[in-house]
Amino acid sequence: MKYIDLFSGCGGLSLGLQKSNWKGLFAIEKNYDAFLTLKHNLIDQRNHFDWPDWLEQKNHDINTIISQHKSELKSLRGTIDLVAGGPPCQGFSMAGRRNEKDNRNKLIDSYIEFVDLVQPQVLFFENVKGFTVGFKKGNKRGEAYSQYVWRELEKVGERKLNCVNPPFHS
Repeated sequence: MKYIDLFSGCGGLSLGLQKSNWKGLFAIEKNYDAFLTLKHNLIDQRNHFDWPDWLEQKNHDINTIISQHKSELKSLRGTIDLVAGGPPCQGFSMAGRRNEKDNRNKLIDSYIEFVDLVQPQVLFFENVKGFTVGFKKGNKRGEAYSQYVWRELEKVGERKLNCVNPPFHS
């Protein structure tokens, strides 16, 4: 079973997948130090990823990968079982500032675009509880981002998602 880890941080999710007999193709993480930790632990020490030749083993921004490697990502269709990861959560977190205008919130669209290019069989989308709660707009609460993501992912698939209910319900 082969996967790609997006917004991988230092590789905690990849480590769990590795311990569950999954094999990584590659991981995308923008933060230099976090990627160095992932590289040390999972690439250099465990040889966990079958890293493609077209992608340098270093920290990357997901938007750069999408813009520079669309054809390579599309060529992965039918070979990737899982795309895992969770876009940054700071803008959604109930423990933080909870800011709808946080630019990192837009990385959800990058996640969706990546999924559209690769078309894995399964998604593992991780985020915080605040992702399922709409932002306040005056006296009302807006739509939860989880509902937006579900709608967009439904549009993406040329295959049928095997979910009875959206997986983001709390």
